[in-house]
Amino acid sequence: MALDLQAMREKLEASKNGNKKSSDTKWKPEQGDQTIRILPTKDGDPFKEYHFHYNVGKNPGIMCPKKNFNEECPICDFASKLWKEGVENNDDVLNVKLRNYLFESVITLPSWLEEENQRE
Repeated sequence: MALDLQAMREKLEASKNGNKKSSDTKWKPEQGDQTIRILPTKDGDPFKEYHFHYNVGKNPGIMCPKKNFNEECPICDFASKLWKEGVENNDDVLNVKLRNYLFESVITLPSWLEEENQRE
């Protein structure tokens, strides 16, 4: 399936204009030139958006079933209950953060493979 470049550009712009910062990425390019490949997906959209809860117990982050899979989420339900009771009385609701992240699968080609491709 072909990549939908327009959809990729729209998601990129949305992430730049939203709460996403360019320094929030997990993959960091090394110094110098590199060639990467974006791996294809069945639906043609390599960017996948997932939502995570933070500051819940000792967990570094928990996927939100409500936002990701349209299922019940006890954390969202609890935060909603606290919010309705009044935020000024419950600082806990402010600490249970929900953040979204865009993921994509990429591979970095080794330099010897780049050189072989350039010779052909």
